[in-house]
Amino acid sequence: MKLLELDLSVVKEYLRQDGDEDDRLIQAIIEASKSYVCNYTGQSIDQLEEYEDVTIAVLVLIAEFYEKIYYVCIARATANFIKINRM
Repeated sequence: MKLLELDLSVVKEYLRQDGDEDDRLIQAIIEASKSYVCNYTGQSIDQLEEYEDVTIAVLVLIAEFYEKIYYVCIARATANFIKINRM
């Protein structure tokens, strides 16, 4: 699979996400991950199209970003819950 073929439906399948409540977030993470890889490698997306393994790296990066955001949200919700219950 090429990097340009990496779209919301492919990423949602990779992340095992069925609902659409996170679609905007996932789309933003896709764009940020592609941009990160382009900046890190110093190559454009068109140049990176030559390497199919880059797509796997971007998928892993997307999953990492998505997981981090999820855990940050859980941690904040837990902290707020504890704070409210202590009052």
